[in-house]
Amino acid sequence: MLTAYFDDSGTHASSNIVLVAGIFGTEWQLRSLDRLWQKQLERPLDRANPPLRRFHATDCYNSTNEFLGWSRTETDFFSHELRTAIIDSGVSAYGIGIQRSDWDQTITGNLRGFRKAQQQSACCWLQLW
Repeated sequence: MLTAYFDDSGTHASSNIVLVAGIFGTEWQLRSLDRLWQKQLERPLDRANPPLRRFHATDCYNSTNEFLGWSRTETDFFSHELRTAIIDSGVSAYGIGIQRSDWDQTITGNLRGFRKAQQQSACCWLQLW
């Protein structure tokens, strides 16, 4: 069985582009990713900074919330460490971009309802047999 996690960006009205990206893998690959990811959150920058509760790319990039006071070098290196965890875990990644006008023509009716429900959580997941 494969499990997939995905998230979107740009589904708000003022966006010109919609992006959907995520990862998928076997149970073993996702457990490996979770272990490697948690290690980075618990020991950011090899314990140079306090543990993190979660990673949010916007906060990291802008040095806000849990990343307040981090330098650009620190945030860039930490992002690199998380990307390395993804690669080392063996999961696969995917992504797609579409013009917002095409998205609006394609995602209609019940799919819009699904999207609104999905926005309640940070991401969506799927299991494929």
